[in-house]
Amino acid sequence: DIVMKVTDHNGMAIDGVEVSSKNKIQSVTSDRFGIIHWNIGNLPDTIYLEHLNFIHKSVTINEFSNTTTTIILDEYKPFLPQTEILSSWVKENSSVVHSTLDIKKINSEYILQDVPYLIQHLPSSYSTSDAGNGIGYTGIRIRGLDPSQINVLVNGVAFNDAESQGVYWVDLPDIISSASTIQVQRGIGLSGAGQVAFGSSILINTNRFNPKPFLQIESGLGSLNTWRSSILFGTGNLSHHWNIEGRFSTIHSSGYIDRARSRLFSGGLSISKVLDKRSFRLHIFDGMEQTYQAWNGVPEQYIHTDKRTFNTAGTEKPGNPYENQIDRYRQTNFQFIHHEQINSTWSLQNTLHYTPGKGYYEEYKADQKPSKYKLQGDSKIDIVRRRFLSNDFLGSIHSVALNKPHYDLTIGAAWNYYNGMHFGQVILADGKRLSNDPEYYRNRASKWTDMAFGKMELKFKKINILGDLQVRNINYKYGKESEIENNTYSVKHHFFNPKLGFTWQLHSEIQLFGFTGIAHREPNRDDYVKADLLLPKAEKLFDHELGLRFHTPSLHIEQNFYFMNYKDQLIPTGKLNDVGSYIRSNVDRSYRLGSETSIRWSPIEKITFNSNLNFSQNRTKEFIEFIDNWDNGTQETLLHKNQPIAFSPTHIINIELIWHALRINSKLFKHDFSLTPSYQSVGRQSLDGTGDMASILK
Repeated sequence: DIVMKVTDHNGMAIDGVEVSSKNKIQSVTSDRFGIIHWNIGNLPDTIYLEHLNFIHKSVTINEFSNTTTTIILDEYKPFLPQTEILSSWVKENSSVVHSTLDIKKINSEYILQDVPYLIQHLPSSYSTSDAGNGIGYTGIRIRGLDPSQINVLVNGVAFNDAESQGVYWVDLPDIISSASTIQVQRGIGLSGAGQVAFGSSILINTNRFNPKPFLQIESGLGSLNTWRSSILFGTGNLSHHWNIEGRFSTIHSSGYIDRARSRLFSGGLSISKVLDKRSFRLHIFDGMEQTYQAWNGVPEQYIHTDKRTFNTAGTEKPGNPYENQIDRYRQTNFQFIHHEQINSTWSLQNTLHYTPGKGYYEEYKADQKPSKYKLQGDSKIDIVRRRFLSNDFLGSIHSVALNKPHYDLTIGAAWNYYNGMHFGQVILADGKRLSNDPEYYRNRASKWTDMAFGKMELKFKKINILGDLQVRNINYKYGKESEIENNTYSVKHHFFNPKLGFTWQLHSEIQLFGFTGIAHREPNRDDYVKADLLLPKAEKLFDHELGLRFHTPSLHIEQNFYFMNYKDQLIPTGKLNDVGSYIRSNVDRSYRLGSETSIRWSPIEKITFNSNLNFSQNRTKEFIEFIDNWDNGTQETLLHKNQPIAFSPTHIINIELIWHALRINSKLFKHDFSLTPSYQSVGRQSLDGTGDMASILK
């Protein structure tokens, strides 16, 4: 009998390693300490070690030993390298402030809810949910930035809506089940091929595959009639280096808010061929959602009563709320990624993508003028209407990288084109079904975007310097729903976004880093459609970051300070346009000044303590509020100075304790029982930019 211990290159024990003889007659499994007891017959003896997350290895035993023999396994990366995703990903010790969740962290924390709930305990982050339970329409704010200011990339492809700039996670239900890595960058980050990149980024990598065939069935249950089921499968490595993986998921929930039910369906298929120096990968993600509208929020007077779950959606209908006040949308994502390792230093990548989507939301509207819907009659009527969006988003991304011992260089270009059709139909009028569902508006929008980007990192003995440049051009054409004529309006933007960063290794355990840069963002569809003759200006952000990292095997501390200085930020001021719709207005100066502290401490192997703290001041230096005067039909103005930016809390604190209470590994079963109590505190925030105590959300 011989004793062996299996570890990785960091000396960490590997449990669950299957050890067998060549003919598979004899086999054992390493325990939670990585220990293997092997009964040797004749010498020499060859054993084979296999583990899903490590490269398979064979070891020949030539003699007996009274001591424990250590065997080191190389980690197997079950996804294509991040360099194959795009230059927007950053490494562990980058000058860009970031947090990365690997596949183990994702699998341990993901149960039922959307991406915002998975990452809400990362620094400076908190999630929101229309339905109140993290399923359906959810969002996340990072440093107070709303989803339209967060650049989301899935395998390097922009996921933000081209017109609204928002992110609708409900369109990709259960995407986490396909993810191998998620990285959150705070600040403007690297340029890459993103749409927004205006304060934070969320990058999702789904390029993973298992070398062995598998079938995985998952189910989850939760409160509020919530359940999720998913089936995942993989063929393993087939002949000629092919690999196929797929997923089908369904999530249902009644929601916390009244009638806020969700019915979500999604599927995914990945086909890859990975050679030594070349890879091809086709991803198809399909999502179908139907949710009852819950986006109006809860009236303030009901918050501290038994009507806390009250939903105003559908209540314009007399009697019971309208039962079909729903949002229904389907979106399919096609991605083809080609990576070529030309030689030891040069590589290139090409990505083609296409995303069609179509859907509508249906609502009951009372006391409507027939003329507004191109109907006959003078008396006001109740109607049911559907407002449709049918769109296509396509483009390509191309990059080439040079990796040298003393510098890395990446240059690339990308383009994308969005074509969207907006139209509305009347389904019912005064309770009667109308023939052919007549349209009352139809207008088309298109958006062409092209960009070129480059990144270079110089590597010295203790200092690395990073430079990043992006040029972005936009041509946006749109129509206005309020106009009877189908007029087309056009606006163009040309942006230059430079960035500079450094890391300085002061000591083997201490690193100083800094990052500064400029980002621009064009106004969204509503800003243009509702604008007066004077169009809104593009927003500009100057981002400055400075921090310190301290790292030992058991303790990691990161302290970062940031100053985000805005020029012409767009905010709601209460101003009306010429047809009486509320519009956002540019404010000359505003800023976010904050401190971020992250701590990870593992005093013993089974316990890990995580904590992050954000303290910030988020202010608009000066803006004019427009207040409706209901007596004379005009608007009055009020000047505000140095007031909080809306939805920007003064602090965000997360504390988490992970206790691996029980770990058992046997030949047939693996048990891992852990407890993770966590705490989050979100400081008070203003619902508008006035600073009025009546608008404070505690």
